[in-house]
Amino acid sequence: DMFAGIGYWSLLLARNGHTVIASDWNPDAVRALKRGCELNQVTVDVREGDCLKASVKGVNRIICGLIPTSEFAWEKAGNSLSNAGGWIHIHENVKEDEQGIIERKISASLRACGWNVRI
Repeated sequence: DMFAGIGYWSLLLARNGHTVIASDWNPDAVRALKRGCELNQVTVDVREGDCLKASVKGVNRIICGLIPTSEFAWEKAGNSLSNAGGWIHIHENVKEDEQGIIERKISASLRACGWNVRI
């Protein structure tokens, strides 16, 4: 979870048995996420700092849940996936009539990383 915040996605995934690495640069959010892990009795590898500088490779699912855009992180996300591929969940604020434009931007960014893309 590249922009984990207080962990709304991280906690859900961990609660459902997934191994989770969660990163956020806001120390208050990191503290809240750690507390949420304790209260929910789940384990999450919580990392405070810039997720773009983290060395994470070989994962099969990445959440780019930064609003209004996580575009600056798409390439890092694509390069962090396992060689077998995986899923990148991209959250964006998009006007209804601009959905196709965003889909093409996402596809182009990840294809530049050498990935086949299906949206």
